Amino acid sequence: MPTTRERLVRAAPVVAVLLVGIAYAAWQITGGAPESQDSKAYYLASVDDPYARSMVGGDYAYLYSPAFAQALAPLRLLPIGWFVAAWTLVLVAALAWTARRLALALLLFQPVIASIALGNVEILIGAAIVAGFRWPAAWAFVLLSKVTPGIGLVWFAVRREWRSLAIALGVTAAIVAVSFALAPRFWFDWADVLLKNRGTTVSLPVLPGPLWLRVVLGAAIVAWGARSDRRWTVPVGAAIAVPVGWFTFTAIIAVAVAGLWVRTPGWSVRGLILAITHPNWRAWRHRVVA
Repeated sequence: MPTTRERLVRAAPVVAVLLVGIAYAAWQITGGAPESQDSKAYYLASVDDPYARSMVGGDYAYLYSPAFAQALAPLRLLPIGWFVAAWTLVLVAALAWTARRLALALLLFQPVIASIALGNVEILIGAAIVAGFRWPAAWAFVLLSKVTPGIGLVWFAVRREWRSLAIALGVTAAIVAVSFALAPRFWFDWADVLLKNRGTTVSLPVLPGPLWLRVVLGAAIVAWGARSDRRWTVPVGAAIAVPVGWFTFTAIIAVAVAGLWVRTPGWSVRGLILAITHPNWRAWRHRVVA
């Protein structure tokens, strides 16, 4: 049984992250924080016409599924400042749950900071990937937001974990069915938006190569990881397959890999540092001793 001191040591980074998130959310409410463009895009995606702003690279462009907009409808009853702050708390809570003791260290990683400041869903995708190993239904969020990172489901297919794959796809299909019944037109609008934005380029530095090639590469990485039992390849492959690979895509990798690491029996911060600085650190240690 862990002692009280050990529990406090484990809880302190998580509590610190949550306090930082609360402080930043309060700053957003006062209007002093940098503009959270993605959060505002979700807020402005009204249930009447969510795709009024739908061009990649445009201001407040909403590009996700109608189901995502419908799920956020109750939260949009708040004033925009409170909505942005509430969404920030959701992202910070997801970071704390996923990375646990490493969450505070990840707040020093610029892509994670930028992702929270913008209000993007990368951290939630990282959290869904980690959760998806235990609860495959979590993959519905990935498929109904950025879509192409759902290539991570190749993990279940290669490993012939058909039940997990069926749950992931079945829950996604059920959500789509309910959403479609509520607003069928929006699903046709979304399909049209995805087709129109297929070849759109942005002025920001992004991952090179066409999306289809990155999806294939991501699938290959995940398939290799599935055969060799390397779970970290799932967030790597999924992140490479994001539609617009701005530098914050690395937040998916950082958050998910940290989440997988802290859930590995016998993990330690020292072991993580050694693994990062020298992947084959055991062999390196033996060479140094020799």
